[in-house]
Amino acid sequence: MQEIPIYRFGGFSLDASNRELRDGEHRLDLNTRYFDALVLLVREQGRLVHKERFFEEVWNDVVVSDSALTQCVKEIRRQLGDDVANPRFIETVPRHGYRFIAEVSTAVPATDAERSTRAIPTPDLTPTPPLAGRGDSGLSAALATTLAGTLGGAVAGLLGGFLYGSGLAYSPVDQEIGTASVLLVMISLTAVLGTVG
Repeated sequence: MQEIPIYRFGGFSLDASNRELRDGEHRLDLNTRYFDALVLLVREQGRLVHKERFFEEVWNDVVVSDSALTQCVKEIRRQLGDDVANPRFIETVPRHGYRFIAEVSTAVPATDAERSTRAIPTPDLTPTPPLAGRGDSGLSAALATTLAGTLGGAVAGLLGGFLYGSGLAYSPVDQEIGTASVLLVMISLTAVLGTVG
């Protein structure tokens, strides 16, 4: 199957296969028949396209008046910023048809594979060096870190509770509370808080 080229002229690009007319990055809207008429004109660049050919190829032999073709060309000119009195793109050949007079260059559109290759960057497959003390598995390293933090918090809580409880148990402020009870409660509280932390 032959690729349909993308036509370029005067800052415009006409992609017939994707049915797009662009002015730089801006997409211009033409209805189906007007788009087909522009493709016919551009494809025949420099040659006269007779009215009958428009009616055969664009309107598929549907009976329409000359005014329908005139309106079509008028809208194409409006989209291209062309002027009937001083044409840059479409020249009227009175009573016969129209001629596309601008220089046209063509480019073959990129295939789907080429577009996907350009759209997706190639990933960097260089292996990442292991971090010191990380081990082989990220999960085991995370578990080891969590366990070490929990044990460290628990030990800090036990030591803090023991020291705080001992100081409170031997203080002369409240002699009625049992020393062992105060010490046990304080150790338990600080151990729980240290573990949670």
